[in-house]
Amino acid sequence: MKYYLLIILCSISVVTFAQTSYTDFIQRDNKIQWAAQYDQILEITPKVRKFGIREILIQQLQKDSCIENYRIENDKIILSKFCLGNKLTSTDSFASDINPYLKYTNNYNLGNTTPFIMNEEKCACTSDLKGNKFDVYKLTQIPYYKNARLYIKNILVTPLCLKRMIDSIEPQQFIWSTAYSSCFNDSDISLTTAKKMRCIDLGNSEQVYNFKYDVMNDSSNMKVFTLKNPWFSFHLFDDMLSGKVTVVDDHYNIIPAKKVINYGNPVIEVPIYDDTTGNQIAVKKVQAEVNIENFYEYGINQHFYFDPVKNILYSEVNYVNVYENVITSQGIFLGRGVHFRVYFVKPALYKKPKIDQFLN
Repeated sequence: MKYYLLIILCSISVVTFAQTSYTDFIQRDNKIQWAAQYDQILEITPKVRKFGIREILIQQLQKDSCIENYRIENDKIILSKFCLGNKLTSTDSFASDINPYLKYTNNYNLGNTTPFIMNEEKCACTSDLKGNKFDVYKLTQIPYYKNARLYIKNILVTPLCLKRMIDSIEPQQFIWSTAYSSCFNDSDISLTTAKKMRCIDLGNSEQVYNFKYDVMNDSSNMKVFTLKNPWFSFHLFDDMLSGKVTVVDDHYNIIPAKKVINYGNPVIEVPIYDDTTGNQIAVKKVQAEVNIENFYEYGINQHFYFDPVKNILYSEVNYVNVYENVITSQGIFLGRGVHFRVYFVKPALYKKPKIDQFLN
């Protein structure tokens, strides 16, 4: 459940002067098989503080006294200009179970993890821009699937800051505030090597996405645009079974395409009894039926690049961890675990990483 709070803005001028659609590229490109809008919380911490998104936007705000702010209304981007001076006042707040003490992991280099602990000092809302060192963002993204590859387009970047914890509510809830929503990306141009050279390399960040399609769930943070086949899992598994992508186990060994569908699904022996005597007369080997719709949670590892001139955040998908629910024989749900990993290259082009096991 979300609680929206109205916060009064002081010394802010808002002038709406532009509207544009951000989903037109999906209609123009008939090769896109699946596309959705997704709001995701990600921690994107730069190696050097001054090269972070927050620091760059603050410098622009202090220099120009105004910053572009965007909001979405009916699939249209409404562009406004906020003149804040050197102060930041959040525009609205929401309740969430995003925990400020949650541990995030940034995989800047394969095999090298850097822990990051959110805390009130880094995330707390303050009126002084320099005092608020948040690196936690709400990204409005459009993940889309095309030509056996998952792409993610970052539409808006919204810094978050912590307001307070809500007492006596289970599960624990925290009030977070959104700052301005900036970095609008309406470009159809893909991220090339030349473009990367002009961007700031922000490293990798990984988070779990829930792509379960539920037409009855209006509170979901995902909106599917391709309604003819709204299940992402069907597109992904089709390319896995066709050998268009590489599927690996937890030691990075390739799982053959013909074995993907029943991977981790052991053959069990079921005794057969005589109807008259009740004695066991045979044993039948069977496998449980695999329902592709049950695979809907994906750990997506992205590499982020920020263009400080155009204020656009780009991301490339490195790989996708496909999760499965772990349930005991007694029907007790233990949580989710990585089923296998998908790299968006053909098996003939796959190069095994120089580490022994998944770092999850």
